[in-house]
Amino acid sequence: MQRFCPRCGTRLMRQEKAEEVLMVCPRCGFRNLLGRRPRGSRRGPPTAEDFENALLKWLREAKEAGREYIDVRAGDLHRKVGGYPGPDHRMPLCCDVMRRLMGPEDMVLEEPPSGYGANLVIRYYLSRRDF
Repeated sequence: MQRFCPRCGTRLMRQEKAEEVLMVCPRCGFRNLLGRRPRGSRRGPPTAEDFENALLKWLREAKEAGREYIDVRAGDLHRKVGGYPGPDHRMPLCCDVMRRLMGPEDMVLEEPPSGYGANLVIRYYLSRRDF
């Protein structure tokens, strides 16, 4: 990715407008299109529903593959959903959703001291789950 303006050498700034992601020179106005967002994509931090949908998809896919259980790490789930690592991460929410979706036979394998962190690992048993 180009970091400096080819015209004047000024450091480019990232700018997000509507569906475009641009690098813009604040001095001379040079613009470089980095990419486009898919229509309907939203900005902002992930929601509980985003985490729940992604986790249920992982559980469903693991069950369809014939696995007895799946171990899910909060950091991996948050990366898949988006926004992690980053200043606006929603790790406590991610961990809450993971705990809420635990069944009676599921177990916490690893837990950070605070209870909320990327290294929270939960083993979900799949045999009695219906999707």
